[in-house]
Amino acid sequence: MSKAMPVIKNPLLDIHFSELPGPDGAKYPILACKHCKWAKTNTHRALEHLDVCSGYTKLLSERPGSSGQPAKRQQTLQLGVQSIPRVKKQKLDSAAALAVYMGPRPFRLWEDKYFRAFVGLLSDSLYIPPHRDIIGGDLLDQTYLEVRSKVLSILDEQSSLQFVIDESPDINHRRMVNLSVVIPKFGSFYLENEYINDKSLNSSFFVEWFFQKTKQYCSDPKRMSSLSTDTCATMQKTWTGLEEHLLLKYTFFIPCDSYSLQLLIKDILKSEPFCDIIAKAQMIVSTFHRASKQYAILRSKQDKPTAFVLSVITRWGSQYSLVLSVLKNKQALFS
Repeated sequence: MSKAMPVIKNPLLDIHFSELPGPDGAKYPILACKHCKWAKTNTHRALEHLDVCSGYTKLLSERPGSSGQPAKRQQTLQLGVQSIPRVKKQKLDSAAALAVYMGPRPFRLWEDKYFRAFVGLLSDSLYIPPHRDIIGGDLLDQTYLEVRSKVLSILDEQSSLQFVIDESPDINHRRMVNLSVVIPKFGSFYLENEYINDKSLNSSFFVEWFFQKTKQYCSDPKRMSSLSTDTCATMQKTWTGLEEHLLLKYTFFIPCDSYSLQLLIKDILKSEPFCDIIAKAQMIVSTFHRASKQYAILRSKQDKPTAFVLSVITRWGSQYSLVLSVLKNKQALFS
């Protein structure tokens, strides 16, 4: 059996907590915060408590200097004889929060004991990542404003903007309209949406909605080089309504007919000789997926491991991947 890893006690526990005897039969002592009335047995919760403890925060901000008055030099996070400057701590917290948001990852990411152990080794136990309540609170608002400011700066630098409008329901089946913008060097930026509830989605609604929403991102309509929408009848009437505005006379209206293209490909694959080929390939792949032993025998015949791919109607290109995977396994199938 492997030996258990030694437990490394965080110096913060000795500095900012008192150990009190637990109830009869308790395995661990109670850790009581020296700055407030908080007390629990869990060491991880104790360290997280320091992030939100008002007494601990006050101690850091009012640490006296040699004269007995509050220090005027840069505030630091004290950990025994070592410290992290307060400004650096804030930058680390922001970076840790951004890693969660952009993942996207759960707010409790940094509470995982292995992540905390890694961060502890990396910083010599000097840095404690922010608690999930802070990541989902003040840091979320702060990071959102920072990212939004950067996006708006990028938009202001562009000579032309390509907007995209799309109407769709959310996971709760509430109707909403989405607005995005495409920047060639950066890709697509989601800007905002609006829940429309029971409003009628006619061309007059979309014309008014488009001008109202885009003016905060593009004050000069001449910079609107294009607008992409789907090809439903309402959107086609919306193009007509927007084209009547002189400010948009140089704007291109680009139809995005991806769904119709998907239906067209689906109909082609249902016709001869494609439907017969797809059906036979799907039967071969699904049979091996249901028979683990036969699949293992087939793998032993392969020069290079090549997996079968099932065709799924909602996945674009899966029919092509299906046929290609069968062709790559042709030699192994015949052997």
